[in-house]
Amino acid sequence: MAPGWRSATRWICRLLVEEIAEEAALEGDVREVTLRVESKTSAHVLGSRELLHVAIENVLRNALRHTPHASTVKLELLQAGDQVSLSVYDQGPGVQESDLRRMFEPFFRSEDARSNFPSGSGLGLAMTCRIVEKHGGSVAARNQQTGGLVVKLLFPVGESSITTWHDNFSMRDAAGDALGLEQRSAEDRYYQKP
Repeated sequence: MAPGWRSATRWICRLLVEEIAEEAALEGDVREVTLRVESKTSAHVLGSRELLHVAIENVLRNALRHTPHASTVKLELLQAGDQVSLSVYDQGPGVQESDLRRMFEPFFRSEDARSNFPSGSGLGLAMTCRIVEKHGGSVAARNQQTGGLVVKLLFPVGESSITTWHDNFSMRDAAGDALGLEQRSAEDRYYQKP
């Protein structure tokens, strides 16, 4: 296996979510945003721990960025049958309905994001979506009736739908896929899709 490639392993989703929340807590503390993790499962997920860490962290950091001072971001982890769901709830302004699907497209940034956070690239959620899909899952977002946004990531439990080609899916692949690029060779050269 070439350097930089990752292997799929089984890990407890709750432990990874708690680790990410602990790392992000400093960012929340600066703005007095409370991070609350609610977990009702100890289900295992099969995949690249490193890649899924990035996917979950992208969603959490977006929630922290858009949540107002002195409020709460909640991470809720549940299991329903053969799926684990992670929902990240923020108390920010939400997203225009027309932008809910587009927010996972490469380089898409809402009007609010462009005006309030000019340094973003619009790639984080696109990478999240691609990583989760490569792990047999899905990503969706919706506005909450009480305000704020909820982003929901679904993963298959254990070993249900991962195939061997996922073993060689790397961060470079996730970034390239999010940018609309395809891998061209083992040397990690890429070309733009026609």
